[in-house]
Amino acid sequence: MQPIVEQIKRLAEQQADLAGFYRQAIESIADSFDALAAAVWDCSSLPFHSICQYSRDPARPVHVGISQHHHIEMLQRAADQDEAVRTLVNPDSENQNSVVMICRVQRGRNHDLIEVFFPCDRSEEYYANKKSDLETCCAAVSESLAAKSFSSKPLQSALSRSTTASWSPAQFDEFATNIHGSIDFRETCYHIANESQALLSADRVSVVRFDRKAKTSAVSGLPKINRRANAIVAMERLCNAALPTAQALWYPDPGTEIMPQIQKPLDEYLAAGVTRSLVLVPILEQPPESLESPEQATRKTAPRVIGGLVLENFAGQWQRKTMHEPVTQIGRHAATAYRNAYAHRALFLYPLWRGLGQLTGPRILPRTLLVAALLAVMVAALLLIPSQLVVSGEGRLVPQLRRNVFAQVDGRVETVHVIEGDAVGTGDLLVTLESSELEIGLADIQHEMDLA
Repeated sequence: MQPIVEQIKRLAEQQADLAGFYRQAIESIADSFDALAAAVWDCSSLPFHSICQYSRDPARPVHVGISQHHHIEMLQRAADQDEAVRTLVNPDSENQNSVVMICRVQRGRNHDLIEVFFPCDRSEEYYANKKSDLETCCAAVSESLAAKSFSSKPLQSALSRSTTASWSPAQFDEFATNIHGSIDFRETCYHIANESQALLSADRVSVVRFDRKAKTSAVSGLPKINRRANAIVAMERLCNAALPTAQALWYPDPGTEIMPQIQKPLDEYLAAGVTRSLVLVPILEQPPESLESPEQATRKTAPRVIGGLVLENFAGQWQRKTMHEPVTQIGRHAATAYRNAYAHRALFLYPLWRGLGQLTGPRILPRTLLVAALLAVMVAALLLIPSQLVVSGEGRLVPQLRRNVFAQVDGRVETVHVIEGDAVGTGDLLVTLESSELEIGLADIQHEMDLA
């Protein structure tokens, strides 16, 4: 490892630009490790944005192979740890699996991340050694940054670099494939925000849904949105004022006067964040081509706005002349994907139909049919098979006609002359009673008779 460490230190002495130093450093690391590709991420602010990338195969750009959401979580996990993080990712069928290692680099008070892609067909000992070597290289990069005082030099704006470079067909094809790959509204908005940010190298891209009021649907680099954040609230106020005009808003745009009802929320939004350049692109319910048809011109109805795309740059400013064409291309594809997802979201009982569609997928369909058949058999059994109902309980037998018999005097039953079930008639002797009061009274009367 000593040769690569010495080479990193020499690069720091030769390079005066931080991005150039990082570019040559990851090239040396990737070539020395026999890795597939490498990238450097700036973690000074959310969302993380790429400083530079390097692929050993020039015909194939760096491809992470996992979703933007999982990649962001992986970067955030690595930014919170001192040691390198290792993850196995599974790209699409055209690429092989790869092992990703991410290690943190100290740059003054900020942190950067170096991400290296390895083939997945190596031994466990190989990956353990490469992880240790990557940590050693990153420590050397941190020492070189501290010695060269690179931390005081601002990074070149990624957006300003992208305006002078053209997109390759593979990059634009990947962008279009990702944003048109789903009709789920949330997933589509998330892909539009992250893929547009990656293709334009913008600092932040937001997707806003507009139904009378603006509501932020996705922000690039953020898996979740805090709707009570000052920046989100201010951006939605700006969209509420600007989107009803159905016109794109560029800031700064010298020579163009902004309406007062838009200027105030724009100033509030700029004051709430660090944005220096902004483009707000409205998304119409119908494509602009259909609005120019003779039928639409005859009706003279204003186009309905259903959403918006907010592109932002934190580090520098760009001119409308240089950014108009790339923003138009990105906005046209993003608007088409957004309209398709928005139309499906508005379908009657769409969540129910979507759930049923998931149950009838090619992989889960046999299990769904099996469960449906079992339920049908159970219902048929309940309806067709008779069952005997047996009820058990305790009771007491009572006569249908019941009469209560009372003695004329109180006493104790001495003899019962009948048994249960005997037939009796009028005047029959039933019970003999013994009464002490009657005996005493009879004795008194007899005593009086004897005295008389």
